[in-house]
Amino acid sequence: MSDLTDDVIMPATATTETSRYSRLPVIVKRWTGVAPKLSLMSESIVGAKKCMYLYTYTQAIGAPAQVNEAICRFYKVPESRGIPLALRTSQKGEGRILATTLAAPNRLSVQAFEAPKGYTLMKSDGAVWIEDDDRQDIESIGRDMFEK
Repeated sequence: MSDLTDDVIMPATATTETSRYSRLPVIVKRWTGVAPKLSLMSESIVGAKKCMYLYTYTQAIGAPAQVNEAICRFYKVPESRGIPLALRTSQKGEGRILATTLAAPNRLSVQAFEAPKGYTLMKSDGAVWIEDDDRQDIESIGRDMFEK
């Protein structure tokens, strides 16, 4: 599995057309740009010169802007006014950056997004994985190593 190392930038000159994807109406953007840099198992692969991009997103799902933003940031695809469904390039071997196999509107209650009862908000994700006494021991070992 490969991952983008940098965000894909969509120029203002990208052409726009409408189409359908998984039975949803979509907006398709096309442009030519520098090939994306990809990493494969932490080894960096630099893309060839330039390539064509095909970016597909939909406004038919009607998700909040925060959902769109989270998906765009996670996959490092350009922000759009809808939910990203696909991003492909003409680059050999690594042409598919994002491919959605199923997209369908779904209603969820507000309670699905509420924090579970009895849980505490932690200051960092590290605090979730390491208990306080273990963290203090690790910090003490680190201080001892660097104070000498």
